[in-house]
Formats: sequence, C-alpha cells, structure tokens
Amino acid sequence: MVISNGRSFSNWQKAPEAGDDFGKALDGVALVWAHLLTPDQVAQAVAPLNLPAAAKAAFVTQFRAVPQRLKEAAFSPAEHALLIDLPVKVFQDRQAHFAKFKADYAALDGARKDAQATRAGADVKSSIAELEKLRAAFMAHCGEAACRGMPLYGWATMELAQLHVLDNDVLGAEVESLLQSRPGSYVAGFPQAVRVAQVREERAIADAYQKYQRAKQNGADEATARRLAGGMAERLDTQPLEATTELPNYAAALPGSNDVRETSQIVAHVARAGSSSKVSFKVDTIHTEDAYDCVQTNRITRINYDGTIEYEEKCKYRPVSYKQQSHPPVLIPSAEAQGVRAGDVLTFVAQGDHARVLKVSRKDKVVQVRGDNVP
Repeated sequence: MVISNGRSFSNWQKAPEAGDDFGKALDGVALVWAHLLTPDQVAQAVAPLNLPAAAKAAFVTQFRAVPQRLKEAAFSPAEHALLIDLPVKVFQDRQAHFAKFKADYAALDGARKDAQATRAGADVKSSIAELEKLRAAFMAHCGEAACRGMPLYGWATMELAQLHVLDNDVLGAEVESLLQSRPGSYVAGFPQAVRVAQVREERAIADAYQKYQRAKQNGADEATARRLAGGMAERLDTQPLEATTELPNYAAALPGSNDVRETSQIVAHVARAGSSSKVSFKVDTIHTEDAYDCVQTNRITRINYDGTIEYEEKCKYRPVSYKQQSHPPVLIPSAEAQGVRAGDVLTFVAQGDHARVLKVSRKDKVVQVRGDNVP
C-alpha cells in the first residue's frame, strides 16, 4: 500500500516460528491502517489500479468495515500498545520527520530517479556525487549520528551501494553495504522502524512482568506489585510480524569483495595530499622478556612421534620492549579525511593499502559517518 507521501511500506512478514497462524498480528496491522487512513484515501490509492470497478469498491468497503469486524477491545493492554499504538506513533513521528526535512526528501526523490536511470546506462560517477552531496547535506541538517538511521540516509545509502557495484568499485560498494547489511542496520522502511521499536517495547513489557512477578512472589499485594511494574503486569505471548532489518551485501556481486577487511584503529597522523590522504596509526609499545644463557638439563620434557627426545632448558630472562605498528598506513579519499584527527578512532574497510571510512569516533562520540561530518 502507498500512502499520501508516496512512500511504500507493505513488506511485513510473519515470524519464521509463527507457522501458518499469525495470531493477532495481522489484525493489528489492519487496525493500524484503520487508524492512519480514511476510506477516501484508500479509494484514491486504488483508483489508478488496473482492476474492475467492482473490485476497487469491494476493497474500500472491506477497509471501511475493519474497525467493526476487528474489535480493539479483544486486544489486551500490552497487545494494544505493541501492535496498534506503537506502529501508529512510529508512523506519526515519521510523518513529522518527512515534513521537517521536506526539501531534503524532495531532492532525494529526484536523485533516486537519476540513480535508477544510471543503472540503465547513464553516468555512474555523477549520480554517486549527487547522492553523496545530498546525504551529507541531510546529515548537516539533521545534526546527530542517529540520523544515519533515518529513511533518507538509508535510502541514499542503498542507491550508493548499487551504483558503486556498477562502477566496479569494490571498496565503495563494501563500505556502503556495511552501513545497511547487518541485522538491525536498515530501519529506513516503515515496517523496519516499527519492528525495531517493537523489540524495545517487548523488552520493556517483559521486564515489567518480571518485576510484577517478583513482587507477588515475595508477598506484595496487587496494587504494590503493579506499581513496582510501572502499571504493566502482563505476560506477552503475541508474536508481532517481522521485517527484514538488513539489506543485501551488494558488494558480494564483485570479485575481490572477500579481500576487504573492516577494522578500527587509533589515528596517529593524517597527511593530506591531493585526492588521497595517508593515514598512519598508533604505534604500540610491546613489553616482554628475552631469554638468554639457556642451559639444557638432563630432564626429559617430551618424546616426539619420531622418537626424538626434548630436554628441559633453564634460562635467564631480561625485560625488553619493542615498537609494533597497530596497522599499516592506508590511503583514503581526502574528502573522507578532512575531519580526521590524531587520536580519533577510525573505523574503516581496507583492501591492500586503500581504505574507505565507515565512521570516526572522538572521545566516545561519533563525529563522522562515511564522509559526512556529524555536527
């Protein structure tokens, strides 16, 4: 289904363990739409579809009947909070977000159309530059590291990963894919945002129920136990619908992707020169002991399979120290190195001596995501 702002969010799915019985989850989804959409909006959405007029009318009639057919009173307080109230709130929060950054999303819509045309044969590099510029502007407007979990950042990243694949840029495809290809990393879609919020709510409900049970088992009356549990004293057995919260690793389509490695290192020095910058990392001092004046005794310590005998050695030891580089220097695009300083923790992907920035942390705060500075 597509709502008034043109953003599709129909890709919920049942949990693998749910079998063929979705329980109240599907009823909850239907009631969420009943809260969010009017019959007139549904009629407008189905009007352009290539369906008989009677089918369109039947669809709207069935939608209109949802509140009467699916009684919200059948949901317990915890079920209602998890399956209906929470998705409605997530939707409303997203609508406010889209309104706040309306210009950014309008630019994204144009950039995505360009990117899709690019995948059919236009200039890849210009589309990459356009999306990177747009994403950086959004990060500046949004103003915090958590903005990488917002729809615009996720959708732009998805396009960029695929464009880098077309450009045969293994590092570019890998670093963009890593932003979205881990479980829980892709929350740009409405079902994904709802599911992530539901996981937090499920934990809160479970914690409240444990507090309630503990209080009751130790003699507290009902009112005291419920107050300790924050008013929620219900065991939740309903399984919400799942949503895939990661995207494919687009980089896997390119040869050499298995050679790319991710790591985090402390920056020692950044030497900027033209389009590339050389980043050197902290040199560690290793303290150990060096054996000397070793003397073999007559005490046997091992008899090997080939019959040879090894004897114990007694040695003297002295402390020694040596320097060890934590990681060889890497070259990264200067556009990604502008905000990197000595002492920062740089998380990057590397293939040989070339690398791309995933994020930069400074005193436990993320100050850069990809090439985008976090205000």
